[in-house]
Amino acid sequence: MNTIPELVKHLRSAIAAELRGSLESRDKEWLIEEVIRLTLADASLQEIVRIDQQVQLAAQEQQYLTQTSLERETRVERVRALNLDERNLNLLLERLGGRDRAQLEREGHLRNPPEKGGALITADQRSDAGNALLREAKDLLYALLFGTSEMNVALARKERELLAMTLPRSKRFALDFMMAVSEVEVRGSWRDPKGGASDERAANVVMEVEYGEVASEAVGSGVAACLRLINDLEVNEVILYNRMTNIESSSL
Repeated sequence: MNTIPELVKHLRSAIAAELRGSLESRDKEWLIEEVIRLTLADASLQEIVRIDQQVQLAAQEQQYLTQTSLERETRVERVRALNLDERNLNLLLERLGGRDRAQLEREGHLRNPPEKGGALITADQRSDAGNALLREAKDLLYALLFGTSEMNVALARKERELLAMTLPRSKRFALDFMMAVSEVEVRGSWRDPKGGASDERAANVVMEVEYGEVASEAVGSGVAACLRLINDLEVNEVILYNRMTNIESSSL
C-alpha cells in the first residue's frame, strides 16, 4: 500500500467485512427498519415519491408474473399446437385481425376497462373469452418472433427484420417473454391534445428484437395485428409505438 487510494481501498474492504459480520447476527426486522430509515433520512419528497413508485411497480410486476406463471410455462406447448405455417397464419389473422377497442367492448371481451392511456387492463376487467383471446394473441406473437421448427413453426423466413417497440416501464412485464430482449430506457415526448394521457417525461423502455420475415411479409402483418390486440386487451396505451425495419435481405 504505497498510495492513499490503495490505503482507502484496504480500509473499506476491512470495514465492509466487519460490518457484514455484525449485520449477519442482527434481527431481520431491525435490519429492515434501518434500511428504510437510512434510505429516507436525507431524501427529498420527490425522491420518496420515486422510491414508493419503484416499490409499487416491483410488487405489481411480481404479482403479475406469479399470476401468469402457468400460462408462461405452457406457452411453448400451445405454440406447438398452432402448427404455424403461412396458410395457418393467414387463417389466424382473418379471425384475430380487424378488431378495435370498441368492437372488443361490444363483444363482451372487456368489462369497464380504464380509459385508453390509463392503467393496465387486468384479468378481471376481461371476460373469460377476452382472457383467452389475449393469450392467443401473445402465443401467436411469440411464435412469430421466436418460433422454430422444434415448436412446429414452419415459416420460410427469408429476411431479417428488427422490431422496436416503446412501452411504459410500468407496463413492460405485460409482454413478459420480451423482457429478456434488448432494452433501452427513453423518456416520453408525446402530449395528448386532450390533456388526459400524455407520456411527456414518462419512463419508457424501447424493446428491440430481431425476427425472420417471409417473402409475403405475413410475419410483420401478424406481429402488428397481435400488438394491436394486446394493446386493446391489456397494455392500454393510446398509441403503442412500434416500428419494423429491414436489417438485411440475405437468407437466414
